[in-house]
Amino acid sequence: MRLVGVAVLLASFASLSQTNAPPIQRGDTVSESVLLAKIPQLLAKRDDLVKQGWAKPGQQTDKKTIHFGKPDYSFAGVSGEVGFLYEGDSLAYFSFYTNGSDEDFSRLYQFLCKTLNSNGTRSGDSDSSKIKWEVSGKSIKYEITLTHQKFGTKIERGFDVILHPIKRP
Repeated sequence: MRLVGVAVLLASFASLSQTNAPPIQRGDTVSESVLLAKIPQLLAKRDDLVKQGWAKPGQQTDKKTIHFGKPDYSFAGVSGEVGFLYEGDSLAYFSFYTNGSDEDFSRLYQFLCKTLNSNGTRSGDSDSSKIKWEVSGKSIKYEITLTHQKFGTKIERGFDVILHPIKRP
């Protein structure tokens, strides 16, 4: 996950933690079930990642907000960097950015289109393009954004999933 975005996400997720969201019940809708079957990382439990050695040496795993990440992670046949951001015990943000080429980015795009049964909604220009999808479950809305962005000579290619608790009356 990109460090610039972490600070912004931490601030926005702090307000989420103060809500009285219902317990997470995943797999409540057809599209949510498909999403979770195709991206099982969205079901990853914070404690399981700690037990599997995702914490960095010296990382305090008892903090309310915690980020885990690994380079050289394989996702949908593409190698890249993966990140998980937890607010309490709930996954709030998942990201995967490829280390590779436009071909790898295209693989991610095709994977998401097939998984979400949609080409998504495009925005941006030649230097920064985004394709967005939303999937709503009974207790979580998943905001998926595929990004291709130039920073001078560097290009970031990947996707993020923001998990928004849905408040019910």
